[in-house]
Amino acid sequence: MPRTAINVVKLKGATGDAQTAENPSTGVGSPDWMYWILQEGDILEVKNIGAGSRDVAIVQVDDRLGRAITPNTLSIPAGEFRYVGPLSSHGWAQQGANSGRVHVDPSTNPTDLRLTVLRA
Repeated sequence: MPRTAINVVKLKGATGDAQTAENPSTGVGSPDWMYWILQEGDILEVKNIGAGSRDVAIVQVDDRLGRAITPNTLSIPAGEFRYVGPLSSHGWAQQGANSGRVHVDPSTNPTDLRLTVLRA
């Protein structure tokens, strides 16, 4: 299944004031997998606009010793948001054909999620 790109927003100002209410987010139209091309220090903002709790998994890659890592799954309560990061390429950026991508996998009722990548 193809992945949908997540919108990346460059933070404004020297202090990194994002004014997230104005930031365009990427809505999840189906349980599609999503991604963005990682730059060191990126932060993923996940908003849940639904009436119930929603889960989203951020897929980690094998560590430097080749050990498999379980995806980092977040549960976001109704009407709330969570930030993940800042992220580094070690542990998050995919290798091979998907080199540099961070993969995000929404779960049930994904249309209630809004994803934005915040970048300094």
